Order: sequence, then C-alpha cells, then structure tokens
Amino acid sequence: MKHFFAYYRVSTEKQDKNLTYEVQQDSVKNYAENNNIEIIKEFKDQGSGKHINDQLLLMLTQLDGINGILVYDQSRLTRNPTHLEFLRDRLKKVEVHNNYGPVDWETPEGILTSGIQTETDQYHRLKTSQRTKDAYKKNIKMDGPKPGKKTKWGRPKKISDSKFNSVIKKDFITNKKVLAMYLEVSRKTLYEYLKNRYNTIPSISFLKAQQNDIHNSNKL
Repeated sequence: MKHFFAYYRVSTEKQDKNLTYEVQQDSVKNYAENNNIEIIKEFKDQGSGKHINDQLLLMLTQLDGINGILVYDQSRLTRNPTHLEFLRDRLKKVEVHNNYGPVDWETPEGILTSGIQTETDQYHRLKTSQRTKDAYKKNIKMDGPKPGKKTKWGRPKKISDSKFNSVIKKDFITNKKVLAMYLEVSRKTLYEYLKNRYNTIPSISFLKAQQNDIHNSNKL
C-alpha cells in the first residue's frame, strides 16, 4: 500500500464555491480506497489559487518517505502558471494524483496539458476579479465616493522584516525569484527592500548566512 498526503484548498473565488472541504475530501478518500492508497496526513488551506498557501508550503517540506499526494484536481494546488513550474520541480520525486488518476507532469504532452489547464484556470480567476472590480467601479460612479475619502484601488505589498527573516531561512529559497514568490511581491519590490535594508542587493547565500549568525547569537 502506498502512503500519500491529501491536500485540500477552498477559496472565496466564485468558480470554487461548490468545492467545499467535504466535497474534496469525500472524492479523494474514495479514490484512495479504490487504488490501494493510505492517506497518512491531510493538509487544508483557505485562500486564492494565485498564491502558494501556508499548508501547501508546509506539505512541500514534509515529503520525505511519502509516495505521493492526492488532490481533487490540479487547480487545488495552483491557478498560477508561474507557481505550476515551481510545483512540478518540488513534486518531481513523488506521484501526484487527482480524481481521475496520476497527473502527468513528465511527458511533453502532459506538461502541455497541465499548462493549458492552469492558464485556463488563471483566465477564469482574472475574469472573476475583473467583473468584481467593474461592478465596484460602476457603483462608485453611480453613488460617488464617500465624502472626505479617497478611493483606493490597491497598492504594492510591503515586506516586513519579520516575514523576510522567516522566509529567507527556508531550505528551498535558492534564488531571488523564488524568494519574491514566497514573499508574494514582485522582484522589483524585493530589490527595493534589499537596497533599503542593506544598501545593496546581497546574494541569497549572504542573506542566509546572516540569518544563521543572528540565530546563533540569540542562542548565546
């Protein structure tokens, strides 16, 4: 019998409203029973598929000795094409199954199919987001902004020192692209943060070594 993790994600996105934890769990467990798979641990996230969510990240650090992971479908892992490439790399040593069977992330045909699916998932996510923004803008035009308040459409995320210090210590942070992804900011924002904090853009090895020095000094 193979040992698998099960991963579930629910989202506030409208296209996911019927994929509750219970729906995903029932389907995944039924698949496991019919395919001689034992689910030894379950991970549950609540958040958008455009991010690498916390429990997914945790699961990726605990794959040693595991044969594979089970998900309801690929969109539970990600709706972001950039993250799909990262997940393929992180999960290449284990099997990935959904309700229909093993997921093919190795052959050219499988990579093409999974890429098209994720691009389609992202398209629907972006369309849903755009409809929400359009409706909001329409209401603002009809009713007008509230007196004394400026309408804001969002701003770039900032990086806190505490979050940066926590993320940079992770073993899988091997370059600035991955670091920016886990901080959920653009590389431009990351570079600006590094310049403000270090007056330069240090290498990943330097940043990790500095955090290790701080950690060791705190132990003394």
